[in-house]
Amino acid sequence: MKKILIRFTLMISTLLSLGAIAKTPVFDIKNDLLILNFDLKTDVDDVHTIAALDLILRSPAHKELNYFAVAGTYGVQAGLYVPANNLFNMVFSEYWTDAHQSRRNSITQTTEKIKATLTMGGTIWIAEAGQSDYTQTLLEKLKSENITVPKNNIIVVQHSEWNEKETSHDALLYVKENTTYIKIADGNKAGNGSSGFNDEKFVSTPLKIKNYYLLTHG
Repeated sequence: MKKILIRFTLMISTLLSLGAIAKTPVFDIKNDLLILNFDLKTDVDDVHTIAALDLILRSPAHKELNYFAVAGTYGVQAGLYVPANNLFNMVFSEYWTDAHQSRRNSITQTTEKIKATLTMGGTIWIAEAGQSDYTQTLLEKLKSENITVPKNNIIVVQHSEWNEKETSHDALLYVKENTTYIKIADGNKAGNGSSGFNDEKFVSTPLKIKNYYLLTHG
């Protein structure tokens, strides 16, 4: 398995702990919205990631997390789509939308979540487990409804150079210009300051039932 499921948990940890960095906002679990974008194209790393994310969502520290997941946020890359609707239902229940089957409906659902959060004074945080084309469409949808969102109210975290290259050129520029765009080191690569999870020599220790219980129940 070349892309270990933990890389997205690193992104989530980055999103939820950005307050430790000077002059960056703090994630407010009671008011902010976390959007989880999954491209689900060409490989199954997102599927592994969603399974790992289930542990985070079940943990006591994140039980009040306001989130919304999106399947099929791919950009211009070729390759087969990996359907994972059953897994999305298991992990996210009703808190997800299918952009692969109906992109227009998905955009509407997601923007409604965004507007509700902005109305309450919250900030939007987007974890890109893929490309930024979908995020561009969200921003354009808000603009078409005459909703102006300051850059510091929409924060995007991207970890992968490959994801940026597979985003349409105009979409990537648009997102960078209209959001607080944070690029972190690619967790799938070694020697860049990240954990380097894409390591064929890596050997994981089976998760014990006791440890799983502690992760999910505190």
